Amino acid sequence: MHGTLRKAGAVACLEGVRTPSLVARKVMDETDHILLVGRDARRFARNMGFKIERDLNTDKSRRLWLEWKRRADPEHYPSPKDRARVWHKAGMQMAKEGLIDPEHFYGTINCNGLSTKGEVAG
Repeated sequence: MHGTLRKAGAVACLEGVRTPSLVARKVMDETDHILLVGRDARRFARNMGFKIERDLNTDKSRRLWLEWKRRADPEHYPSPKDRARVWHKAGMQMAKEGLIDPEHFYGTINCNGLSTKGEVAG
């Protein structure tokens, strides 16, 4: 988002692209759209030269995900009531053991900034 220029760009449900934020920037800079979703976001990314990958996992990330899944889901599926607590507990335990970097435990965040002129960017 660029407040001063009154422009924004976003993508959602975009699979196979390692840098969706850069695709969102292209949406803002190259189109008159604000949001592209799913198949259309993927088609746009491909047309803008982004590599579409079948699987974004590395061997390490897949191994860690399987370990987290084994710890969090021993009965196959926790009840919806317990799911978030169980998943968080398993992830935090793996961070304590040094398997997951605690500085990168949580995912994407929103970050907005305000300049001294009152200009907003995100």
